Amino acid sequence: MDRYGIYLLTLLGFLHISGIDEVLGELTSCEYTGTAYNRIQPRDGAEVPTQPIDGTSLKICQSATTCCTRRMEQQLLERATMDFNSALQNELSNLEYSMSSSALDFHGEYSELLRYGEERIKQYFGTMFSNFAGFLEDDIQQLFDTLRDHLRGRPANVPLSVELFFNELFALLYQDQINPRNRRVSGFSSRCIAGQQQTIRPFGNAPLEMGNKLYQSVELARLLLNSLHLGVEVLNSTHHMQVGKKCGRALLEMSYCGTCLGYTTVKPCNSYCINVMKGCLANFVDIDPHWNEYVTSVINLVRWSMAGDYDLQLAIHSLDANIIDAISTAKDDSERIIEEVNNLCRTLGDRGRPSPAQNRDFAIQQPSHSIPMAPNPSMPLDERLLAFVDSLDSSRMLYSSLSRGLCSEGLMAAARSNDGCWNGDEVDRYSEAIVDDGLVAQRASNPEVSWNGRELELLQAMSLMDKLQHVVQSQETWARNQADFILSMDQDFSGSGSGDEMECSGDDEECEGSGSDEMTMSTMPPDSNEDSGEARTTPDSDFTFEPSKHDSDEDNEAMVTKATKGKGSGNIGEKNPGGGATQTSTVSASLITIAFLLSWQHLL
Repeated sequence: MDRYGIYLLTLLGFLHISGIDEVLGELTSCEYTGTAYNRIQPRDGAEVPTQPIDGTSLKICQSATTCCTRRMEQQLLERATMDFNSALQNELSNLEYSMSSSALDFHGEYSELLRYGEERIKQYFGTMFSNFAGFLEDDIQQLFDTLRDHLRGRPANVPLSVELFFNELFALLYQDQINPRNRRVSGFSSRCIAGQQQTIRPFGNAPLEMGNKLYQSVELARLLLNSLHLGVEVLNSTHHMQVGKKCGRALLEMSYCGTCLGYTTVKPCNSYCINVMKGCLANFVDIDPHWNEYVTSVINLVRWSMAGDYDLQLAIHSLDANIIDAISTAKDDSERIIEEVNNLCRTLGDRGRPSPAQNRDFAIQQPSHSIPMAPNPSMPLDERLLAFVDSLDSSRMLYSSLSRGLCSEGLMAAARSNDGCWNGDEVDRYSEAIVDDGLVAQRASNPEVSWNGRELELLQAMSLMDKLQHVVQSQETWARNQADFILSMDQDFSGSGSGDEMECSGDDEECEGSGSDEMTMSTMPPDSNEDSGEARTTPDSDFTFEPSKHDSDEDNEAMVTKATKGKGSGNIGEKNPGGGATQTSTVSASLITIAFLLSWQHLL
C-alpha cells in the first residue's frame, strides 16, 4: 500500500473515532457532542448520552439517531436565542457606545459652558460695579439655574428669567449710575423701578434679544441630547428584542441541531444563515426608513447647533458683551430714563449731597484682574460634533445590513460559501436563494422562518418606529417655531424703540439691510444654499462639514419651506428631511392594522 492509501485509512479512522462516519453517514459516538454541549452549558446541564439514541422524540432537531435529549434540546434552544441577542448587541455596540458617550460628552460640555458663563458674569459685575454686584448674584444664579433646568428638560422659562435679571439690574444701575444723586430711594420705589423696566425699556431690545438667543441655543442643545438618548434607547431595545417561537426554532436548527448529530465544528451555510437572520429580523428591517430619517434629523440638529444664531458657545461667550452694550444704551439715554422713572414711580430728586458715584467716569472700564477660564478640552466641541456626525451618517441602512453583518463574524458567523456546510438538515450544499428584505418578502418566500404567530415582534418594531418618528417630528416642530419666532421678532422690533427714533435715509449705510431679512436667513439650515458637492464651513467655526451623499440641500430647503408655511402645516403626507416619512399616527395605525390582519389569519 502506498503512502496515500495509508493517509486515507488514517483519516477514515480519525473520523470514526470522532463519532462521525461521513462516508457511511452514521453517528457512532456522542463524545464530541458531549464536549461541545458541556462547553455551551457548563451548569445545570442535562446528562449527555454516551451512545446515539432515537432522535424522533425531539421537537425540533428530529433525526433517526441523535446525541441530544429533550432537555438538552430545550437548553440549546435557550442558548441559541441568547447567542442571537448577544450577536445583535455586538453588532450594534460600536454605534450605541458612540451615541451614548457623545450624549454624555455634549451634556458635560454644555453644562461646563453654563458654569463658565455664570462665573464670568459674576466676575464682570464684581469688577466693574462692586457697589451693587452682591445684590445681583442671586439673580445671576437664578438665570443660569433656569438655563440648566431647561437643558435637563425640566420646566423653565428662560426669557422670563432674563427679564427678571434685567429688572433687578435696572433698579440697581439707576441708583448707582444713571441717577446717582437719588441713590437713597425707598424699597417701594426700587421695586417700582424694577417693575417698570419693560415699560421704560432702558436697555432697548437687549433683554428680548438675549432671552431669545439663550432660549433658542439651550433648547436646541436639549433637543439634540434628547434625540441621542432616544436613538440609544432604540438600539438597546433592538438587541433586547424578545425572540418569538418561530425565530427561536430557526435559530436552534441553524446553530445547534448539527451539534446533536456530531457536527460540532461545521458552520452553517452562508445563504442559510442570512435567510434565518432576515426571517428573525423581518419586522425590524422595515425600521430602516425611519432610522434613515432619524439620522438626517439629528445631523440637521447638529448643523443648527453650530450656526451662529443657535450656537450655545457663542451665546455664552457673548453674554458680557451684550450686557455691556445694554448698560451703555441705558447710560446714553439717562435723561429720558430719569424723567420716566420720576413720572411712573414718583421718586424724589436730590435728597442730600451727591454720592461719590456722581463723579465717576461713566465709561465702562476693563476688568482689573483675570476672568474665569473658558472650557478648553483637548478636542473643541465643534470638532467633536463633526466627528460624531461622520459616525452617525455611516449608520444609514443599519437594519437592512444587520443580517449579513451577523453572519459574517461573531456568534452567528457562517461559512463563506454554500458548499460543504450545515444547511439545517445535513452537511451538504444549500440551494435556496437569499430572500429580499422586508416584512412582505419574508412572509411570502422565506424558507427558514415561519411567519405565523409573530405579532409580538411586530408590536416591538412599531414601538421603535414611533420613537424614531418622534425625533423627526420634534425637529420639524422646532423649525416651525423658528418661523413663528421670526414673525414675532419682526413685530417686536418694528413696534419697539425708546426715545427719539433714528430716521434713516435710503443712502445711509447703517440703514442698509433689514433686520427681518437677516433673521430669515438665519433660520435656514447652515449652508443650505450652497452646492451640495462642496465642503461646508460651519458659521463661526474653522471646521469643515462634508455633505452626506444621502441627504441634499433640497431636503433641508423643503423642511424650512414647510415650516415657514405656518403651524397649521405639517400634513401627514408631507416630506420630511430624510426622504418622505409619514407621521407617528400614520405609522402606528398602519402597523396595528397589519398586526390585526395577521392575528386574524392566524386564528383562522
